[in-house]
Amino acid sequence: GLCRYRLGDRVLAGERWLATPRLSLLGRADAVSDLVGEKLHADFVAAALRESTEPSTRFSLLAPLPGAVGVPARYLLLLDRSAWNGEELSRRLEERLSESPQYRSARLMGQLAPVAVCLRKDAREIVEGWLVAQGRAWGALKPAPLVTDPAAGAAIAARALHGEAVQ
Repeated sequence: GLCRYRLGDRVLAGERWLATPRLSLLGRADAVSDLVGEKLHADFVAAALRESTEPSTRFSLLAPLPGAVGVPARYLLLLDRSAWNGEELSRRLEERLSESPQYRSARLMGQLAPVAVCLRKDAREIVEGWLVAQGRAWGALKPAPLVTDPAAGAAIAARALHGEAVQ
C-alpha cells in the first residue's frame, strides 16, 4: 500500500528486519496551517505548546482564525488550565512561534495579530464535541495540537468563545 496510495504520512525507515526496513510513523505531511504564508507544522506547534504552557495544562490546541476586512488573521490558543493570565500565555507562545521565520515575518508585516487565548476547563470537551458533530466516532477522536483548516478553527473558536472574551 505504501507505493500505491499517497496517504500523506511521513515515515522514517530504520533498522532492517531480514530484508525489510522498519518504518516509524513521524506524522502527517499535510498537518500545516497557512493563513498568510506562515506555514506552521503540527510538530512545531506541539513543541511550542509544550514549552509555552505549564506542566499542569492537560489540553491545549492552536486554531487558525481567518481575518476580515480591516482585521488581521490570528491564532487562538485554547487550553484547559493555567495559573498564567492570557497575556502571559500569549507572550510566551508568540516568542516560541516567532522562532519560525515565516511566522515572525507575518507578525512583523501585520498580516497576523498576536495569539488570542481562551482558557476553559472544558476545552477538550468543546473540541471533541465539535469533532463528533462533524461525524467522527468517539473511538476515533484524536485532537491534534494544531487545527489546519481555518473554517474548522473558526467553528471551534465560536464554540469556545460563546459568551467569552478573547484575551
